Amino acid sequence: MGSLQDGQGGLGSPAAAGSLVSEFRRAARPTCSFPESEPLCRDPYLSSRGYRSFQAKGHIALYLYSDGIVYVDRVFHRSQDYTAFVVENAE
Repeated sequence: MGSLQDGQGGLGSPAAAGSLVSEFRRAARPTCSFPESEPLCRDPYLSSRGYRSFQAKGHIALYLYSDGIVYVDRVFHRSQDYTAFVVENAE
């Protein structure tokens, strides 16, 4: 995971960042065990590319599942327009 900075997530302290990382690990466990239990994203663009998501502490993780591996592609604060970001940064 890259550096966590103060901003929308309020991660101005190492304790806050550590808490977020711990919460993501906890939230990711069911996803890692049953990756297809989450539905495809509602947005047609994201679902057509196979994106699913899980949430933790006001953040959304977009992930892909392929060949038995869960790939967390991006993590966004819930207030961000993550679909627009993914579309704008598509290769």
